[in-house]
Amino acid sequence: MFSGGGDDNIAGFFRMYGGYLRDAVKGSTVTIASGYGAKFKRKVTMPRNVRQWARRYLPLAKNAAEERFMLLDLFELFEHEYGKVLDINDSPGISWWAAGVIAELDCVDEAWNATILLMWLRDHDLLQFHTVKSPMWKMSFTRWNHYAAIIQDSQGERWAIDGQYGKRPKIINTKRWYL
Repeated sequence: MFSGGGDDNIAGFFRMYGGYLRDAVKGSTVTIASGYGAKFKRKVTMPRNVRQWARRYLPLAKNAAEERFMLLDLFELFEHEYGKVLDINDSPGISWWAAGVIAELDCVDEAWNATILLMWLRDHDLLQFHTVKSPMWKMSFTRWNHYAAIIQDSQGERWAIDGQYGKRPKIINTKRWYL
């Protein structure tokens, strides 16, 4: 198995997919990717109920495990809300005919969008127990390459946020992710 990313080079990930870190999160405006491989990038205002939820519940986390658990609900809400605004109607799984369709997402788009939310949380001092890392990719000779957003807890453990639009994401230790 081969892997890369999961480091501090978040800007490198955004550049690789035609975006710029400085434009990704500005105040309450975030850039959402879609179309497979972040082909389309659209700016939206962070949904109000996402901002309110994050400010109300994330500070209640007492440790990294609780924060990760709370993040699951927040990622699900975030996807639902930007999906309504941008008319994202992603089909489960990956399909060749969905590539280039603005309403579809692949794992690159999922990793981009999750990283955007994490950066917004970081910029608003709402992450107490984790830092944001560059999305990570893994591949093997028998499976598709796959991307996930990455956070690191204060003990140095890295966690993959593995999203699939319309389903609750998974947060998995990177040592076990995509085995």
